Amino acid sequence: MCVRIHAGTCCSCVLGLCCSLALATQGVEALAEMVATNTTLTRLNVAKNSLRAHGFELLLPAIRYNIGLRSLSLAMNCKSTDGMLFVSRALKSTRTLRKIDLRSNPLGDLGAQMVASALRSNRSLTHLNIRNTSLDLKV
Repeated sequence: MCVRIHAGTCCSCVLGLCCSLALATQGVEALAEMVATNTTLTRLNVAKNSLRAHGFELLLPAIRYNIGLRSLSLAMNCKSTDGMLFVSRALKSTRTLRKIDLRSNPLGDLGAQMVASALRSNRSLTHLNIRNTSLDLKV
């Protein structure tokens, strides 16, 4: 569902597809195409859709082309750390995303290193949710 909010000449679009839709490959491809071309999309929530690494691979390159996306929730989608490669690539390429929710996706040490490396070149992100990501924090 896309909800448009108008405030004067400003228009934004919020898309929430959370809660166990289990999007098939064609659905993720269509979503990626929409994300890449919709300049009014500001928030995208695809939490709990069993996207897994393949879904991340299809969807995340599209955010590089979206100039309006500010918030992205990928919470509870992966069962392995493989998806973090695509998250890190997306974080390196986006200049508008301010908030990303990776909660309850396995991050692991390698995934954390990839995301940390991407954050070194990303100057737009201000919020990163990595709760419940199986991250082994060594003190």
